[in-house]
Amino acid sequence: MAEDLVTIATFRFLHEAELARMFLEEEGIPCYIADGESIAMDWFFGNAFGWIKLQVAAADAQRASAAKEQWPKPRDRSIEQEAGVDTLRCLSCGKRMLENQMQCEECGWSYADTVDESAEATELPSNIRDWKPRPRSEPQVEEEIELPDTRIQRDRPLPRPRRLDT
Repeated sequence: MAEDLVTIATFRFLHEAELARMFLEEEGIPCYIADGESIAMDWFFGNAFGWIKLQVAAADAQRASAAKEQWPKPRDRSIEQEAGVDTLRCLSCGKRMLENQMQCEECGWSYADTVDESAEATELPSNIRDWKPRPRSEPQVEEEIELPDTRIQRDRPLPRPRRLDT
């Protein structure tokens, strides 16, 4: 079976390989991750083993290469940070939205739609609305009791050290 497998991609991190594996399996292409646990255990082995490999059967290599082109690209935050623009994504279609943009241009979804207007209109119950914190009471000071010193008795002299003569 090992001869039938073809490596279509390599990854440095196991979670990236797992995401790619799940993407291919959703497309109906069975695939396997090789050396994932070894590299995750000690990433110094990455150069020696050739990093984490995503492998498919030789018969599915063409379909897997075509599906690989559709993989979502990782988000590059450095470009956005240099421009000083923070982008958000539409929760309905995934299109990028600017921070001050409230409605998606693609599908029309809006963050304002997610607010439950009935929750704002309801009034709090009177027991919660009228609740006030109790004032803290002053801690009671207890009478101090002098405890006896058990290490040294005050009226007895300390024992003299013994001298050892040989």
